[in-house]
Amino acid sequence: MGLDENRQEEGARHVVARGLTVRQTEALVRQWLSDKPDPVEPSKPDPDIARLEQRLAERLGSAVQIRHGNKGKGQLVIRYNSLDELQGVLAHIR
Repeated sequence: MGLDENRQEEGARHVVARGLTVRQTEALVRQWLSDKPDPVEPSKPDPDIARLEQRLAERLGSAVQIRHGNKGKGQLVIRYNSLDELQGVLAHIR
């Protein structure tokens, strides 16, 4: 059993607005299906990380996401929509 159409739309807006991960989204759906209160909201993004994402996106001409973990490890995700766009990003990096 899944969420009804209205609840799916509400859930999609909730996920996008809060930038939830797949696991956080799955937990949210499980909670909604069991009618328990919403889980604790994830902490707000670090403003320094957000600023760095913006600067990198402007330089590379593509959306950038930085996932910074608690132990200093993380991921840098650069999004592209076509091979031409990817080549443009790579040209900026080289």
